[in-house]
Order: sequence, then C-alpha cells, then structure tokens
Amino acid sequence: MLTTTTLQPVLTKIAVAMLQEPKDFVGLSLFPLFRTGLLSSMYWVVDPAAMVTAQPNMPRSPGAPFARSLTKLGSDVYSTEQYAHEESMGREENAKYARPGAAQEAATRRAVRVVLLGHEQRVMLQCTGAAVPSAAVATAWTDVNSDPIGDVAAARQYIFSGSSMDANIMTVPWTVYEVLKRHPKIQAIVKISDGDSRWPALLAALFDVDKFAVAKDAVNMANEGQAFSLSQVWADNVMLAHVDTTEDLQAPSFGRTFIVTDEESPDGISVETYGEEVLAAISVRAFQHTAEKLTGAMLGYRLYGVLG
Repeated sequence: MLTTTTLQPVLTKIAVAMLQEPKDFVGLSLFPLFRTGLLSSMYWVVDPAAMVTAQPNMPRSPGAPFARSLTKLGSDVYSTEQYAHEESMGREENAKYARPGAAQEAATRRAVRVVLLGHEQRVMLQCTGAAVPSAAVATAWTDVNSDPIGDVAAARQYIFSGSSMDANIMTVPWTVYEVLKRHPKIQAIVKISDGDSRWPALLAALFDVDKFAVAKDAVNMANEGQAFSLSQVWADNVMLAHVDTTEDLQAPSFGRTFIVTDEESPDGISVETYGEEVLAAISVRAFQHTAEKLTGAMLGYRLYGVLG
C-alpha cells in the first residue's frame, strides 16, 4: 500500500512538470518564473536605454582606471500571495482506480491546472491593462484582405523603437491560431495541413519570434446557478513581448512571476495529501507563493480586435 511518504514525491514531481511545461497556458511564457527565497522584497529595474548607452571613453591607456558604466536603475516591490486548490475524492471513487496512487495523480493534475488557470487570469489582466501599449488591427484577420504579418511586424517595430529590444515571444488564443492557419496570405507561405504539429514552430519563424505560444484555456463566466458560459481567458488579444528567462533579475523583461522556493516548496509548488475521516475521503492540495509583476510595459505590445 502506498503511504503519504512514498506518494507525495510522485505527486510533487507531476506538479513541477506541469509548472515547467504548462500545456495550454501562456501566462508563464509572458511572465516567466523567477525563483526567490523571500516572500516579498524590493528589486531593481533596469532602464532598457542603459543597455545600449554608448561609452565615449572606452580606450584605456596603461595604468589608467578602467571605464565603468553607471547603470540607470529604478525600483519596484513584489509581495507574493499563496495560491492553492484542492481536490477531494471519496473512498468509493478512489477504489475505481486499479493502480495504487492513480487517483491521487489524477487529482493532482486537476488541482495544479486550477492553480495555473488562476495565474493565467492574473497575467492576462496585467497584459490587457492601460500600462501596456496596444492597438486594434486595421482589418480583422478573419478578412481575407487583412495583413497579420504586417500587423505583427508593426507591433514588433514599436517595441524595438521604444526599448531597443526585439520581441521574442508571440501568444495567441486558440481561436486566433485557427484563423491564422487558414489565412490565405499565410497559407501561401506555409504549405502544410491544418493538423500538422509543425504549425507553432513555423508561425514563430514567419512572425520572426523565438516562441509562438497558443492559449487554450477557458473559464466558465456564469455566476452560480446560471447556465454554463465558456469564455476564452485571452478573448482575441494577441501579445508580442520581449521576455528574459535567465536568473538575471536586472535583465529587461516584459514581466516576471516571482515564485518562492524554500524547504516547503523547493521547486516552487508543493502537493499534500490528507484523509478526511468524517467524509470518508482523501484530499490532494496543490499550493504555491507567487507574485506576477509587469516589470517592463514598454517591452510588450497588445493587438486586439483581430477577430472583428
């Protein structure tokens, strides 16, 4: 029989894998993880202009001091919150799984997905806020006369002109992804079938970004008691951004997800299981401490109205 001691590392491993490769979510692509040991702290923010500031006194004579740049810095503060979700399974439901631990593994995936969905919504709200430059496309991409390639190129040019940084990621909702695959101007260049798995990589090359990510997440927008109403988290918003995934906190990046790693959560997310005797159930809980921060609004651009 599996015990909590033997099962918990397995469940945590599943949660960590979902955090590192969040299928169907783009929030962690736009606001990549930055691991920290502090629940809250001040951090420095580099002015992107400082990355390309010319140094007029680079030549150095023997014995003279070395030229030293004075990087222009701003500051901000992050303060993490704990986000968690748990799934409870009655013993009768648990008994339906022949392999010991399989029910808890399934519950872990469900719990972590809810945690990731919450993160996705928080990132989306910041990306679609007034601080991020944005524009509606001139012609909806559902129109055969529209120009998605030109619209994206203009957004990338805006980012570069204002920051000297090139957009390295583009994210689109699933509905926009399907429109792009069928757009005549794109089909004239990318000649593969709709279901070909190479589409994301080829669209990344077409739009000149390192990564093209598709959001397939959706939420029920109905209030309790109302009819089910499913809505995409990102609606028809297309994001272009320059993000940094290194451990250099002063490197310019559109956004970051500060995630606490400690003895309790060495990988940034933890899973616990416990029994509820009164309910004759076993519960699986996934939790983490994070803070989502828009660290460089000028490093992103939002295109909206792409579906009309």
